[in-house]
Amino acid sequence: MTVSRANAATFIQTYRNSDTDYQVEVHSGAADAEYFSTTTVHDVNVVGQLIWDWLENDWQRLDAIVWEQQSL
Repeated sequence: MTVSRANAATFIQTYRNSDTDYQVEVHSGAADAEYFSTTTVHDVNVVGQLIWDWLENDWQRLDAIVWEQQSL
C-alpha cells in the first residue's frame, strides 16, 4: 500500500512479506533524493499507526523506530 499527500512527492508505503513481516518505507520526495528509509514491522496494527502518524505529520512514533537508509 502506498499513501501520499495531494500535490506532494513524499510518500509512505508498506509491503506485506508474510502474516507477521511488513516492510515500511518513507520517501522524502526531494527532487534529488537518492535514498529512502525502511524498517521491518511485525504487527499490522503498528503499520497502520505509522501510516496514520505520517499522514498527521506526527513524528513521535516514527522517530522512535530504527530506520535503515536505502539507495534507489
